[in-house]
Amino acid sequence: MDILMIGAGGIGGFLAAKLIPAGHRVFLLARGAHLEAIRRDALKLVEGGGETVVHPAAISDDLPRCRPPIWPSSRSRGRTLKR
Repeated sequence: MDILMIGAGGIGGFLAAKLIPAGHRVFLLARGAHLEAIRRDALKLVEGGGETVVHPAAISDDLPRCRPPIWPSSRSRGRTLKR
């Protein structure tokens, strides 16, 4: 499943680090220091003595550059998809 995560801080970064290894393509909308750190070093989750390093499908501070290829219409609750 393609997922757009708006924000790559503590919660968004944690969710992305869990979703990517589970087989989902995660697109991150980030800015500032988080954007630059993830571009430079990937996304790293350290928990329980282990470390997971993941690479999002795309990361940008510009929504059109990082959104998944199919964008759901907000009007239809996801039943109709717009490109």
